[in-house]
Amino acid sequence: MDILSENIISKFESVVVTIFLILVVLLFSSVSSLSKIILSFLLIIIFITRIYLTKNFLLNLQIKKHSLIIFITILLFLFYLFFNTYFVSKIHFESKTELLNFCFYTLTFLVFYLISIQKSLVKEIFTSFLFVETILFLAYIFSGEKIINFFVYNQNILAGYCLLSWLFSFFYLYERKQKYKFVVVTTFIISSVFLILLKSFSAIFISAATLVFVFLKNKLIKYSIVVSLLLIFIVLNFNSFVDRSIWIVIGTKIWVQHFFFGIGLGNFKFYYPQYLTNIWIEPSIATVFVHNYFVQLASETGVIGIFIFLFFIYYILKNSKNKIFVYPLYGIILQNFVDYVLYIPQNSILFFIFLSSLSAEIEIKDSCSIGQKNKNVLLYILCIVFLLTYCIISFIKIDKIMLLINSNQKNCFYKTVSLDKTYWFGWKKIAVSLVDEGKLEQAKEMFENVIKTNPLDAESYLYLAIINFKLGNKSVGYKFLKQMLIFNPKMGNKYIKILRSEFK
Repeated sequence: MDILSENIISKFESVVVTIFLILVVLLFSSVSSLSKIILSFLLIIIFITRIYLTKNFLLNLQIKKHSLIIFITILLFLFYLFFNTYFVSKIHFESKTELLNFCFYTLTFLVFYLISIQKSLVKEIFTSFLFVETILFLAYIFSGEKIINFFVYNQNILAGYCLLSWLFSFFYLYERKQKYKFVVVTTFIISSVFLILLKSFSAIFISAATLVFVFLKNKLIKYSIVVSLLLIFIVLNFNSFVDRSIWIVIGTKIWVQHFFFGIGLGNFKFYYPQYLTNIWIEPSIATVFVHNYFVQLASETGVIGIFIFLFFIYYILKNSKNKIFVYPLYGIILQNFVDYVLYIPQNSILFFIFLSSLSAEIEIKDSCSIGQKNKNVLLYILCIVFLLTYCIISFIKIDKIMLLINSNQKNCFYKTVSLDKTYWFGWKKIAVSLVDEGKLEQAKEMFENVIKTNPLDAESYLYLAIINFKLGNKSVGYKFLKQMLIFNPKMGNKYIKILRSEFK
């Protein structure tokens, strides 16, 4: 392969990587499986391109000591999640969805590791940050919060993305790197403004604390200012602080009672209502998250799962010296002690990409090699191919995975989950299964109960629209359809054609 062809393919790879980093944020929250299939095929293109560019390098690649430990750990964690999903969880459909997300994170980690071991991804990462934040910033200015929900789960999730962008650009500038300076400075400014507009207390606090620790030398003054800021944020957001404390206590109780294996990946939302009756103060709002990512993961996967996951992160960070990548990850980890940002795929994918860059750096510095190098590389590539195949097939079947599809699953769900009139998520799952069985009147009653307790659930408005259309109540159906499009316009992309063709 001549140098010109290699340069063209390398530039093509950079473009595809940048597109992937952009679409991960803008598409992954979509209810459509097509968006996830598109992202999977982009990973295939990146993978094939990288193999083509570096086939000679890969044939001579030595899987070294530190890298081998990292790969074994992440694959062990993934293997444990499969075990947890199929042998521990009693609500398989939710566990399979979360398992699929972790498979995609691992796949992304492995593919981006192959790139990072030979070249830096700083340019592609900053380009994607700048593009995404510019688009969302302009959309937010002109259309407000609703347009943000079109692209991401909610404002807090976007704040987590902006915090990662802010920390990455801040430490890049702090290290006095000269490349891409205009892009980096612009990204830093937009991230700073966005963090203030989004009013995420955890993200703003971590940003402020970072500035204090970096620029102040006196330890006493540092800690005094940070503690004062923490107390101020708690007072200003006291109700949220109380709610989060309650959720963390409940998550910890669930973990203690299911200490070794947890309750099953993704199942916290189903067990949570059972514990509300045993606390003195009820939270002011409903939730399906602990608002502490690590406590929630521990409650769902037990001490075994959380230990493997934390060891994976700890080992990479402990052996890495690159402040530009390391410190942003520390910031995101701190934020997830009071939030669930990493539970949302967009942010987790970026988190794993950052980890892959640090792992590649460890590989380059490591001088201790392991034998049977070609076999190790072959196994590595086979893992990527297996995960790619699994993810694409699962994304195609995602609509079936997420439903209660037979009577055994429904009976298990009823026995496992404690349902009361305020538990909208459980009622919604049962209502969806009733729609599949054709019991529209019963499903309608349950969906109406869902929107009474959670008026922001756009999907329930969609189902109510469809049910009313089928029952002949077209005016009521259009009312619910309008409400759905107000709360989540993106859902219209998937269902509007179905509604038009079925109910002309």
